[in-house]
Amino acid sequence: MKNFLLHIVTVCVFLIALPGLSFGQVNLDLGAIEQFSLYSINGAVSSTGTSTIHNLGRVGADIGAISGFPFQIAESGNATTAQAKEDLLKVYISLNNIPVTKFGHLAAFTEEAISPGVYLIPSAGSVSGTVTLNGQGDPNAVFIIKFQGAFSMGAGAKIVLAGDTKAENVYWIAEGASSIGAAADMVGTLIAHPGAVSMGAGCTLVGRMLSTSGAISVATSEVTKPGISTIQFTPVDNTNPKILKTTDYPNLTEFALFGSAGAVSNTGISGVVGDIGTNAGAVSGWGSSVVLGDIVGDVNVTSAAKNELSDLYVKLTGYPHGTTTTHIPALGGLAGETLPAGVYSIAAAGTLSGILTLDGDANDVFIFKFGGAFATGVGSRVVLTGGARSCNVFWVAEGAIGIGAFTSMKGTTIANNGANSMGANAFQEGRMFSTGGAVNFNTATAFFSSPAVYGATVAEDIAYSCYAQTINTSGYNTCHGTWTNGNGSTTDCQSKYDDLCSPGSAFSTNETPEIVSLSASKNGIDIDAGTDADTDIGDVILYPNPTHDNVHIDMRGYAGKAGTIEIFNNLGQ
Repeated sequence: MKNFLLHIVTVCVFLIALPGLSFGQVNLDLGAIEQFSLYSINGAVSSTGTSTIHNLGRVGADIGAISGFPFQIAESGNATTAQAKEDLLKVYISLNNIPVTKFGHLAAFTEEAISPGVYLIPSAGSVSGTVTLNGQGDPNAVFIIKFQGAFSMGAGAKIVLAGDTKAENVYWIAEGASSIGAAADMVGTLIAHPGAVSMGAGCTLVGRMLSTSGAISVATSEVTKPGISTIQFTPVDNTNPKILKTTDYPNLTEFALFGSAGAVSNTGISGVVGDIGTNAGAVSGWGSSVVLGDIVGDVNVTSAAKNELSDLYVKLTGYPHGTTTTHIPALGGLAGETLPAGVYSIAAAGTLSGILTLDGDANDVFIFKFGGAFATGVGSRVVLTGGARSCNVFWVAEGAIGIGAFTSMKGTTIANNGANSMGANAFQEGRMFSTGGAVNFNTATAFFSSPAVYGATVAEDIAYSCYAQTINTSGYNTCHGTWTNGNGSTTDCQSKYDDLCSPGSAFSTNETPEIVSLSASKNGIDIDAGTDADTDIGDVILYPNPTHDNVHIDMRGYAGKAGTIEIFNNLGQ
């Protein structure tokens, strides 16, 4: 028996939600983030003293230096970190689109046990003492705690899992910095959006530390990468909208942010899914942000989009008059408000505060028309129920639109002859348009169709692995097994890893393999060399390593046979 120590990297299979697909519940998939224990889009990642990363975790930054960690586990400024940058935005959007179920908890979590759910803390928050996350016997229990501000964990504080709760299903999302005090025991993935993430000396973390913009620092601590999450969510399905159809508005529908005559600017690190552009003005401030789309400069496209926006404005303001209902200027309010589908007319300027619930089916249309400007209060929320979809929700103002900080907005906002502005840390499932003013963004997120990574992440499971065996001395290899993705489709390993498995154009099927069989499990890899004493064992390639980091290889068969074994990680190293 020989033991080999190998560092491997997680491989992910993911799809971007595309028009024409119908979505149900899917598992959260971290994409390229899965392999990281510590990662920042824009910020240094450092360790003071000797910190240990367990369970094959890596550390990385797309922009920023890595220090204090072995170079073998560090990634910086390469294709992997660039993909992680996009995937972190997708994960953030997916988690934020899971409906809040727990309102009213105090900002401080201390000496208590909490039940599963999605918690919203409308301020900065903290953990002190011992806080137990009790899954109540559900191994898929979800704990997502969102803070509209920074998050801190006191020195010596502890997060304890009970009732089958798993670390991979625990998330702490801060709209600001996150810090863990010395000697604390933390569980779950921390996301700072944006902000620094730090962990004091003597801490343990079963989870991840992630930042959209900010340094990540640890000091003589231990970090264990969690397993694969079983959190489920419903991707946004905005196919076949009632009004804003791609057939009618082929150019405009590509844009998340568009101005007919005004600048489109951004402050801070923002995330946008869709194109950004203007027909007359500058586009600026997007260099460090995550934009899953194009900055459009083609005047033919922007000119056509301008005309389409004018047509859309006319259609919305003249939408069937028989459905129009007058409404007072204030929507939502402290007690909340629920409205059915329809056209709502506010004669003057209007506001939104608190929670406004729009209840309708997938084809119902909601149009809010304001005779003046429209603004949302800090932390206000639009919630869709009954199957209502954001693609069928419109907010049309005769003047400026201001989306307040921390607002969760649904639908397309159109400022006619006014600026359309998004406050810090706001979140819009929809589009922002202006017919005659600037479009301003500030450390916010906007998307009109789900960019969620979904499927199954491949990690440490023989069901998703391939192995190769040399057939003859000419170097032709064949791969055995199948690669299975999260949607159940399989690819034979010969084509999946053609570079390793088939260095030649083909291999001879007439050759008799020297190795009778090769099987694997998480407990080891068994190679049956057969009983032919005249035939040596050829080279065996394991790609990728299908087990945990310690690979136990049992060579059975004739004791005098020669053979070499090469083990590769998923990067081919």
